[in-house]
Amino acid sequence: MTLNLDEDGKGNLAFFVASDQEIAIRMYKLLDLKPGQTVYDLGCGHGDLLLPVKTFGLNGVGFEIDYIRAHIAEERMRANNLPVRIINDDFTKKKYWNHLTGGPIGELQIANAHGVLLYLTDSQTLSGVEITAPLLKKELTPGTRIVSQSFRFPDWWECVECVDIEGLKTLFLYEV
Repeated sequence: MTLNLDEDGKGNLAFFVASDQEIAIRMYKLLDLKPGQTVYDLGCGHGDLLLPVKTFGLNGVGFEIDYIRAHIAEERMRANNLPVRIINDDFTKKKYWNHLTGGPIGELQIANAHGVLLYLTDSQTLSGVEITAPLLKKELTPGTRIVSQSFRFPDWWECVECVDIEGLKTLFLYEV
């Protein structure tokens, strides 16, 4: 599948669902990042998945397309004194992907992620993970880990580990 992103991105890839903190911590443990590294949450909503960054000694970047949710996330990060930057923008915009632009356009590039958290759901045509997975595969450094909550990547990308959480949710670990 080839995706041609335009300058404006693909728009909202998910409806908002809050994330449980116990699940968020399990996602970080699957990422297995080292202190000082940076985790990206693509579609961060209110920032629930970014709240544990300090516990793990990490930095964070959250993308959220919805202005109100991005503002709430930013306020939560500030109130908790967390080393997280919230970007109120569509992460599928071409400018955030080195392999689509031939090099960085600005300081913030998804290629800089040491780990990625996703909780994307179905959109009208393709699911959020079907749109995002090929971009991540091309963009991220080999060895970078991605944890998707509840939604499996396309069959062409083998899941490294699947963790069932009491029959309610499944975490899928992928590695570039």
